[in-house]
Amino acid sequence: MTLPVNSISARVIAHATEDEKKVLEALANVLGGVLEEGDVEPETFYAEGHHGNPITIFQVKIDRPKYIERVLEHWRENIPEEERRRVWSDIERRVDDKGNLYLRFDKQSAYKGELRISDADDVIRVKVNLESYPASREGGIKTLERLGIFSND
Repeated sequence: MTLPVNSISARVIAHATEDEKKVLEALANVLGGVLEEGDVEPETFYAEGHHGNPITIFQVKIDRPKYIERVLEHWRENIPEEERRRVWSDIERRVDDKGNLYLRFDKQSAYKGELRISDADDVIRVKVNLESYPASREGGIKTLERLGIFSND
C-alpha cells in the first residue's frame, strides 16, 4: 500500500522566557526522532510577539515517505488511546475541506516525552496533508480510517 500521507508539517513558538533547545527537544519528541536525521531540519524564524516580546518560530516539513512512516508509527505507539479517541470524536473539526488533519500537541508534555493533544495556545501545531482524491474532508477522514492511528475502535 502506498503511504496515504503527502507531508507532515510542524510549527512551534519559543518565547523569550523559554530555552530554545528544550522547545526543539519537544518538537523532536512529537516527530519521533526524525529531526536527529541529517535530512530533516527545522527552519528558524525570528519575530515579535503580540506584546512586542521576541519569539523564535521553528518550522519543519517532512515529505519523504520513510520519515513520514516513522512519525506515524511513533504516533501509533505513543499517543495514548484516550487521546486518539478524543481526536476521532472531534475529527470533523480537525480535518479541513482539503483533507488536511490538524493536531495540537501540548508543548510541556512533549518535552517530557508524552504525546498529549491540546486545544490550548502553548502547543506544537501539526498539519498532516492526507492523500485523497478529490481532496475533501470526507476523503481525508477515510484516509485516516485506513491509517488506523485515530479511530473510534
